[in-house]
Amino acid sequence: MRDRVIFDIIVIGAGPSGIALGHILKEKNLNYLILEKGRIANSFFNMPDKLSLITLWRSNYLREADRELFDLNSTQTAKEYGGYLVKIAQDLEIEESCEVLGIEKEDIYTLKTSSGDYQSKIVVDASGYFSSPYIPKFQKNDVTAKIYHFNDFKNADMIHSDDRILIVGSRLSAGQLIGELSSRCKNISLSLRSEVKYSSKVGVRNFFLRNIKLFDFLISLVGRRKKLEVPMDYEYKQIVSTLSHYPKIASITHKSVTFEDSRVAEFDYIFFATGYENVGQFTKHYSTKNFYSIGRECLYSFKSRFLRGIREDVFKLWKEIEVNI
Repeated sequence: MRDRVIFDIIVIGAGPSGIALGHILKEKNLNYLILEKGRIANSFFNMPDKLSLITLWRSNYLREADRELFDLNSTQTAKEYGGYLVKIAQDLEIEESCEVLGIEKEDIYTLKTSSGDYQSKIVVDASGYFSSPYIPKFQKNDVTAKIYHFNDFKNADMIHSDDRILIVGSRLSAGQLIGELSSRCKNISLSLRSEVKYSSKVGVRNFFLRNIKLFDFLISLVGRRKKLEVPMDYEYKQIVSTLSHYPKIASITHKSVTFEDSRVAEFDYIFFATGYENVGQFTKHYSTKNFYSIGRECLYSFKSRFLRGIREDVFKLWKEIEVNI
């Protein structure tokens, strides 16, 4: 805790958004502090062990100075990218293991945290897209099936070959779960709230990723703030065709799942690959003067929750903040 210090800016979250913004604040010689509830790059280190980022380095570096750290057409694992974030955060003012529990506003902001109170003229919520896992609501009755969100999945070692698995979801993360779990367990089913959509085949997808600036421009002509769904990798299409498909979950009792079409089946594990909430715990402050956010879905455009969007948005956000410094 920094006693009796009133900061110019406090940033909540030391992920890509917070770190990218932190470099601008440091360059401007502002009295700032980044508060992180866990460790730096917490979300990336908590992602599945074998997960790699879907976009190439050309889309993911945060500072121009880092452009040549990796081949522009290479991919990094989530943990490698976490290591990159830790490296470029070394010279920033960051308080780790400091969770923001509440925020009060009078003339300035008071942030109630697990490490005490902090005060600031301006607050930026950079807690990120991955801070609020979403699980749909359904009736629960003494549930004994083990329920996890994709956010909690580490590797297939957590299951046995004879376990009955239900994966809820139809997009990218559902495919990633199918790809890893199907190599260990053959009793896998899908619960779908919409039709599965697949990406292009590998060659076409790689062409898209290498030329993503052009495609981003073309997409922006359709709708700058339209939510962009990331489809399941084409490679999983054949596996998906062999799985049992169910509609949305209506209720779970013990290990018995009742679906909206009245079918019933039993499962040992239920994995929700259902994405994340667009807004987190600080939503009510978003309309308050001198409270900003970054890294949220469609904040400035459809790219805003992606790393390439954060890289652009941080400068747009700084222009908004600058007039109030």
